[in-house]
Amino acid sequence: MRYQAIQLRSQFRLMAVALILCLISLLRLHSQPANTPPILVMPGKVVRVPFHYENGFIVVNILFQHILPLRFIIDTGAEYTILTQKAVSDLLKMTYDREYSMMGSDMRTVIEALLVRDVDLEIRHIQLLHRDILVTKEDYFQINYFTGSPIHGILGADILSRFVIRIDYKRQLIDFIDPAAFDVERGYEEIPMTLYRNKPFLHLATKIHENTDPLPFKYLLDTGAALPLLLLTNSHPAIHLPDHVIQGILGMGLGGFLTGAIGRVQQVHLATFPINNLVGSFQDVSLYPDTTHLQGRHGILGNLVLDRFDLILDYPRERVFVRPNDNYSDPFPVDRSGLFLISSGFDLSTIMVQDVIPGSPAFFAGIRPGDIIKKYKCWPVSFFGLSGLTQRFRKEAGKKIRLKIKRGRKRLHRHFVLKDYI
Repeated sequence: MRYQAIQLRSQFRLMAVALILCLISLLRLHSQPANTPPILVMPGKVVRVPFHYENGFIVVNILFQHILPLRFIIDTGAEYTILTQKAVSDLLKMTYDREYSMMGSDMRTVIEALLVRDVDLEIRHIQLLHRDILVTKEDYFQINYFTGSPIHGILGADILSRFVIRIDYKRQLIDFIDPAAFDVERGYEEIPMTLYRNKPFLHLATKIHENTDPLPFKYLLDTGAALPLLLLTNSHPAIHLPDHVIQGILGMGLGGFLTGAIGRVQQVHLATFPINNLVGSFQDVSLYPDTTHLQGRHGILGNLVLDRFDLILDYPRERVFVRPNDNYSDPFPVDRSGLFLISSGFDLSTIMVQDVIPGSPAFFAGIRPGDIIKKYKCWPVSFFGLSGLTQRFRKEAGKKIRLKIKRGRKRLHRHFVLKDYI
């Protein structure tokens, strides 16, 4: 009920902002012919677009139907571009063509979506006209709870594959490049890529356990995943859990929260560049009856590994280029609190505990799911935001944490010390 109320208030707010613009747009929308071929208008050979890197997600500004400024996730792991806020298309009185069903990231939730034709999108100066996109009947993604800021949809491989995409995580810039004008710079190493329905797959040498040989596992390169690495146990005989793991929420995907085990992976290679001692997530695919949509992959390579590189996806020639950036050798950020937090409330300023890892410092301090964090030390959490507070729980072991929380009508003080529990 709480999330439904939040969603309704967001819809009313959006309606108040866009109502007048909607009336202007209706004349243009109804004058367009059905099934118009898509058009790409690109000024120059390269368009550079700034992005926000929010809690492991790449967020860009989109102009929707020439009037509404929205915020979309860049998601190479999504086959289609999806509007997750149906209130937008309802507001603009857009026509729904047919229904589609998709499997959610949790491999349980069936996502119900509607096709909308002749949608115009603009990314900075790139115009993507008369596109077909999907609109989910509900906000299954709910990624705004994890970014702490409004998110309206995801930009998928159906659009990204028209370009060579270059992502500079360090400077938070993404280049959309005309494939005919692309020439790779010095310092990059090439990784062969295969495309299936425009989604990029890589075979990367991976060593999960000590005293074992690396094996070439198949990964989906997924910029829509705010995690380092996810491996699917029972998808390959060599993929089984490390000796020490914890169970909990792995992250959030299209369909809801992903649950499984978290443990250390010894090494994964991108070209000749090894990534050592990273935190890996493990999902057991044997629990789910239908895994055909996985396309034979063994895992997902997410942003928290990719952001150590300058990354180029050359879709037309099916290849990826990587070049280490200044973050390449940094230790992996590891949560040392045991808290999994989300944003909620009308303006997403309320930070709530969604999950607590059993045996973690926060667990022994008596913090429980549903608790609302009000203050960090003497500062209101709104001063830090979700991303800033999460970063403080990744500080060095031994750091003292003081929180003021709300539980029902009670105000409680909780203290603990950060430590490694993975």
